[in-house]
Amino acid sequence: MNILKKIDNVNYNFMKNRKIFFIIPIIILAAAIIFAFTLGVNMDVKFKGGTIINVPYSQSVDMEKVQEIASRQLEADCIVQSLDGAQSSQLVITSSNVGEVTSQMIESLLNELKENFPENITVTEISDVGVTNVDSQIRSNFFKKSLIAIFATFVAIIVYIGIRFRNIGGVSAAFIAILALIHDIAFVFATMVFCRFVLSDVFIAVTLIVLGYSLNNTIVVFDRIRENRKLLGKEEPVAKIVNVSINQILSRSVNISLIAVFAILVVLIIGLIYHVNLIVTFTLPLIVGILASFYMSIFVSGLLWVIWKEKHPNSRKSKRKKKKSKKPTQVDEAAEEINVRTSFKINKKAAKDWYNSNEDK
Repeated sequence: MNILKKIDNVNYNFMKNRKIFFIIPIIILAAAIIFAFTLGVNMDVKFKGGTIINVPYSQSVDMEKVQEIASRQLEADCIVQSLDGAQSSQLVITSSNVGEVTSQMIESLLNELKENFPENITVTEISDVGVTNVDSQIRSNFFKKSLIAIFATFVAIIVYIGIRFRNIGGVSAAFIAILALIHDIAFVFATMVFCRFVLSDVFIAVTLIVLGYSLNNTIVVFDRIRENRKLLGKEEPVAKIVNVSINQILSRSVNISLIAVFAILVVLIIGLIYHVNLIVTFTLPLIVGILASFYMSIFVSGLLWVIWKEKHPNSRKSKRKKKKSKKPTQVDEAAEEINVRTSFKINKKAAKDWYNSNEDK
């Protein structure tokens, strides 16, 4: 409680250390990219194509031993996961082979599993083993639909934020919000890569949750900036308005993020205790995504907007002035000429009289 009270009264200068705030995520994401290219990414068959084999079992088995048997019998790299249900449990074996798993391979796999785990593998017939093939056509359709959904989401975000925050430069705020989404998804991906998790539909589920959380955080930041700009006035420096706004929402963001992280952390601990891989692969990237969203909204989004506004000050006003400006009339030219000659300003009436007298001559 004392920590939260201190956060309420904090007045931190975020702009002062913005370079450090920008460098930290860049280093982490660069390490994740290098790690991914060096060791590769474990991708589910739904992403790269392959075969999924479901083998019913009871009690616990040695997953590494099952993976070794499956890779040898199916003649391909395999990933083994456990799927525990209310009535029965299954070994989910994913192979990179696409349409090349024959009934003889499955029979050999089943027989060797029975030899090594006679009390655990209770399957008697091959028909009890589920086999699903994911070919390249399904994979390409999946990626196309995913890209279309992402593009439509980004367009909707640009339109919504652009209209809602049009008084403070809605388009720039919208693009920074999209950058925040990409940042948070990248951290979820980095967690999957560092922990050697399989990139599956779990990744998509976590991504969708983090997207909603990230977008909400970004909107809160820009909403407070908009309100403070009205209160403090447009003459106040943008950096000061943003810094005040971030300090005001800091306590709220810390509280919400900690509550969410602690709740998910309990589920993660349960998954680790009972060795439920599906829970672990879901909760750990989700925790990292929430923390990344908090970091981006507090330490990066507003500061990036300040940099943008400093490089493009009053862009809308300058455009309006250019549209409203007219070509100088003959009277204006006459006033300018008299101003130059006499070194003082006169009104347009005097300029008009001067112009008419010269025209009569």
